[in-house]
Amino acid sequence: KGSMRRCESCHDAEATHDDWLPYTTRHLEVLACESCHIPELNAPAISSYDWTVLTAEGDAVTDCRGITGDDTVNSLVTGYQPVLMQRTNVDGETLLAPYNLISSWYWVHDDANGDSYPVRLADLQAAYLDGDSYVPAILDAFDTNGDGSLGENELVIDSDAKEQVVVDRLTALGLANPRIEGQV
Repeated sequence: KGSMRRCESCHDAEATHDDWLPYTTRHLEVLACESCHIPELNAPAISSYDWTVLTAEGDAVTDCRGITGDDTVNSLVTGYQPVLMQRTNVDGETLLAPYNLISSWYWVHDDANGDSYPVRLADLQAAYLDGDSYVPAILDAFDTNGDGSLGENELVIDSDAKEQVVVDRLTALGLANPRIEGQV
């Protein structure tokens, strides 16, 4: 947005669309070129960041769209169709343009004035990790298959018990009213 040349800087869209596209002027007034000319992206893209849980490396759990498998060299790239939303260009023009929507889930807490702030990464790491291992309370709550480690399918808050363990650990760090919020 504003950092790259637009299609119109090289192409005369009206001249190339006028002989076959009905209502060409109106079409070009409301749709970004990419909306029609890039209807699908043949690549994977991030679909979500889950900061409510942490990997053993202290990072968010991520999910991608447009790929099947474990996100390895052998996974099948299926691509995805971006959603169309309004975008205002640097010239003030508002058009429908393609977007990759990314959901983020994260912990927030209240300060002394009751204002909400995201929990710092250092505090999340202290709640979840002891060095490069999970603290016993987290491992006990999240290790649903009992193998002593946390797999990708276990790194999700899918029960009140898991959520409460994290709430208790964040509260013990001095954070008031820790809770999960999300945004797209």
